[in-house]
Amino acid sequence: MDILLTVARSRQPLSASEVALRLRLERTTVHRLMATLAASHLLAFDPERRKYRIGSGAFELGTAYLRGQIDDRVVERIMDDLAAEVGHTVALGALTNGEVVILLARQGGHTLLTNARPGDRLAAYATAIGKLFLAELPDAEVRRFIGRNGLRRLTPRTIPSLKALLRQ
Repeated sequence: MDILLTVARSRQPLSASEVALRLRLERTTVHRLMATLAASHLLAFDPERRKYRIGSGAFELGTAYLRGQIDDRVVERIMDDLAAEVGHTVALGALTNGEVVILLARQGGHTLLTNARPGDRLAAYATAIGKLFLAELPDAEVRRFIGRNGLRRLTPRTIPSLKALLRQ
């Protein structure tokens, strides 16, 4: 699973050696496991570059997760209607391990677009959807959350301190 997550979270395809280095595992073991994952289509191997990227089987797993989270297509229709009404991107996410995972996103009609896509992971303290989750927690729990997950500046507009985040 760590191999799959490492490849999935990388913006570039990775070789077995790169994955082994990141995970501090034996390269030959990682190579064998990655070949097995590729045979199951969880990874896709590019023989020319000798690198792996996430495969179509992982998409199948992800959509199975999504179906389990959203039992009814009513949610999709509501999101479509809401995005059309407000003219902005509407996202549905889940707070997990210090991040918001986007489950569904719908673009609104305005020219200002966001790149929220299903599967994206966003820092909870630095996004509107994440701040909505944090706003529902007691301050003591937000302090623990930030203590576990950190608060680093991602852009010039990122909230720079726990105190400022709590105030916001």
